[in-house]
Amino acid sequence: MARDFSQTTGPAGAALRVYKSAVPYRYRIMVWSWRQRHARQRIENRMAADTALMARYREGLRATLASHPDRKGVILFAPSANWSTPLFQRPHQLAIALAEMGYLALYCVYIDSPDKVETFSEIRPNLVLCRVPPQVFRGVDEIVTVSFTHNYPWSRRAGAQRIIYELIDKFEIWSDFPGPLMRSYHRQLLERATVVAGTANDLMAQLKPRRPDAILCPNAVDYAHFAPDPAQSDDIPSDLRDIVARGKPIIGYYGALAEWFDYGVWARTARALPEYEFVLVGPEYNVKLADTPIAGVENIHWLGARPYAALPAYLRQFAVATIPFVVNDAINAVSPLKLFEYMAGGKPIVTSDLVECRKYPVTLIARAPDEWVARLREAVALAHDHAYLERLDATARENTWQARARQLMATLHARERRDAAQATAAASAG
Repeated sequence: MARDFSQTTGPAGAALRVYKSAVPYRYRIMVWSWRQRHARQRIENRMAADTALMARYREGLRATLASHPDRKGVILFAPSANWSTPLFQRPHQLAIALAEMGYLALYCVYIDSPDKVETFSEIRPNLVLCRVPPQVFRGVDEIVTVSFTHNYPWSRRAGAQRIIYELIDKFEIWSDFPGPLMRSYHRQLLERATVVAGTANDLMAQLKPRRPDAILCPNAVDYAHFAPDPAQSDDIPSDLRDIVARGKPIIGYYGALAEWFDYGVWARTARALPEYEFVLVGPEYNVKLADTPIAGVENIHWLGARPYAALPAYLRQFAVATIPFVVNDAINAVSPLKLFEYMAGGKPIVTSDLVECRKYPVTLIARAPDEWVARLREAVALAHDHAYLERLDATARENTWQARARQLMATLHARERRDAAQATAAASAG
């Protein structure tokens, strides 16, 4: 049984209480994260020093490559999110899209991941889940590594030569990483990466001075996963049935319930609209909902985290889908993945006044707390507006993960041709 240190008594308990009162939570998280990263690295380094073990791992990699002779290339994803997470995100989706295009996608998870994989396991055609030390991939010249800022040390230990660097958030979002460390990784990646991509306009402004060749590559949607399916329209998740049975429009949100969610706006809007039901689907990320303003609001329902495969069934029951985020510089640099999923699901969308949502005319923007009530009523009416729904669908189809994967690979191959031509010219000049 896990020990509850918050209840520790005696000198140890007193010391813990002093530590918590003296050290802000943000810094405690940084210390915990630092210890976890270094523990992983020590384990990986011990494994890499085991000659017999590394020989077995490298043989597994050779067998994996040999079993895909017709691959277009090999794309290695540095560890970021576990594969079996309910928050299915950008690296998962790009890995799937690239595998479908004929690339061999090697999706790596950390040594301490709960994912059920020993070394290499092909979980779908051309997509292999990997749990091995990064040193296993050294010397495989064909590999192109996809790296975010935070996992660059892993990519470096993997001997990455060709890198696609994706800047997906401002560094302030990463509460478990010291800013100077992230900025150091960022500078190194800007120097080394073959392709640099930013997911939002604000991030592009950060990239362009150092990398004028950076490309804008926002988040996107697996359209087929979320598109309405008439055959499943009556398939209501069991935990939604009582709410649906009340016959009121459901205002919905799914995703992480974190510090950037505007709980005050959500609570005030729900109280102002008792004729609607408000449903939240997702995990408590770095907050406790019982400590937020939504606690005790009668028509707000939190259903907890649900797997990615189940999300379309919940989305089908929403009358309106929402993104009620706090507006600040860090959040304005976020490309909300769920925005395009909501579009593909054919749901009217109301969001906070976020730069990356404002780009799309199909999105209804609430610029002040009082506007949320008006925009939600407007959105409920739009649920039956066929012209609006057609615009939603068209926008979703323009923003698929397949399109993003093609963009990244086209840019990569263009950069490689440019570099090869420059190398040839330099050799001729010499």
